[in-house]
Amino acid sequence: MPEDAEGERVLRKKVSRGQVLHKLRQALPCVAGMEAGGGAHYWAREASALDHAARV
Repeated sequence: MPEDAEGERVLRKKVSRGQVLHKLRQALPCVAGMEAGGGAHYWAREASALDHAARV
C-alpha cells in the first residue's frame, strides 16, 4: 500500500459514482482528494458533511 512522506498509509481507489457515498461513509475521517470535474464540488460538499477534508 502506498505511503505518504510521513509514512502514513494512503488509499488510492477509483470508485464509481454510485459507490462514492458508500465508501466515504465507511472510511474514517480523512483527506478525500478528487479530480476536478463537473460534479467535483458537489462531491466535496458531500465528503465535508461526513467530516472528511475534501480536496478538489
